[in-house]
Amino acid sequence: MTQLALLGRLVPVTVDPAVQPNDATHALAVLIAATTFLQTHSKTLTPGTIAYIGSLAGLGIAPKRSFTPCAGTADQQDGDYVFYIGVEDLAINSDPLWWAGCIIHDGGHAWLSRQGQVSTGIAVEQMLTQDQIFWMTQLGNCQPYVDDLTAYLNDPAAIQARIDQAV
Repeated sequence: MTQLALLGRLVPVTVDPAVQPNDATHALAVLIAATTFLQTHSKTLTPGTIAYIGSLAGLGIAPKRSFTPCAGTADQQDGDYVFYIGVEDLAINSDPLWWAGCIIHDGGHAWLSRQGQVSTGIAVEQMLTQDQIFWMTQLGNCQPYVDDLTAYLNDPAAIQARIDQAV
């Protein structure tokens, strides 16, 4: 079993059997770069974002879109709290910086769920997107991503459309 270091702890990496080997290799390389980026820039992380990331039980590679099963979401009785990077999403953007921000965002879903709080919905997406924006602003040189995330944050219909997409 493959494991990756995620802020000082090893987490398992799960690969969905439907993922093609070349896609899995590419996704794993992006996850390695994203987790390394988070470690290298850990001083830019707030205690809250560190808690979010710490709520993830692992990382994974899925054939379609990215997601994190949490209790009560995606037809899950109990969440596995693994952030799955989706091969279809990677085809659109494979920048490890972007995926480091997604690890923070989806870690927030896991953290909320583990706290017994609502972990999905427009308001939750807006809150976690704001955390991504804050982190990327702290890094600097991320303005295109900050602009895209701000537009998403301010478009509840786009957020709902993303929520409604099948995993």
